[in-house]
Amino acid sequence: MIQRVKMFCVIPRRYPRQSASKICTAAACCFVFILMLPLALYAGSLNDAKEAYLYGDYNGVIQICREIIDNKPNVEAFYFMSLSFFNLGAYGLAREHFRVILNDFKGTPFFASSLVKLVDTYFLENNLNKAEALYKSILQKYPSLKYKPLVYLRLAQISAKKGNWEQKNKYLKIVTEDFKGSTEDRIARRLTRLGDFFTIQVGAFSNKSNAVKFSHKLKEQYPVYIIEEKEEDLTLYKVRVGKFKKKYRAENTAYKLRKQGYPVRIYP
Repeated sequence: MIQRVKMFCVIPRRYPRQSASKICTAAACCFVFILMLPLALYAGSLNDAKEAYLYGDYNGVIQICREIIDNKPNVEAFYFMSLSFFNLGAYGLAREHFRVILNDFKGTPFFASSLVKLVDTYFLENNLNKAEALYKSILQKYPSLKYKPLVYLRLAQISAKKGNWEQKNKYLKIVTEDFKGSTEDRIARRLTRLGDFFTIQVGAFSNKSNAVKFSHKLKEQYPVYIIEEKEEDLTLYKVRVGKFKKKYRAENTAYKLRKQGYPVRIYP
């Protein structure tokens, strides 16, 4: 019996018998530490992913989050991976991972944001009909959603891109009246000031004199104008051509400008 106890506790003969309990306690502590180690590493990895995201290292975020998810599915890891794909312009992969959150992590703090971001991928791909239908579906299914002002703003932007100015102004009015003081309110007021027309941007300058010089090159052929816009701490002078009620007229003019070597982008 004594020999069996010695084998079980693995106590070297040189240790006094009264040290057995101390040795077993130390062994138990080591065992608990080993069990806790992966959890500590996991928490650190998620923090690393968040830090990488803040620095714009989206590929790094994806790699870290994959390792976390391989160990154990985690909603936060899925969320930051989805956002990283989104910011890299990999909209299909972003949708795939946002859907995991919507299907497997309902009721979490990341559900609502994932829902809107998923639809945003269609908006950014210019799949306007799909995006419009899904945004409207969100408003019907989730009337108390905290992202409602953003959804209304997106619907206004889609209406503007389609040249449906009346509908655009209807949505902007909802944002400015029902969500005063929000970020979306500020954007909606700026969109209202821009007016109801399509226009072509051919350049943006931080120096006003450069914008004026550039516009002089176009004045003989096109109705050119300059708008001044503040973006955070930077003021930009944007050179634009025309104010078209119909999008096809803007597209025709943009085609001519492009053939002449100008970089063009149609707004809204």
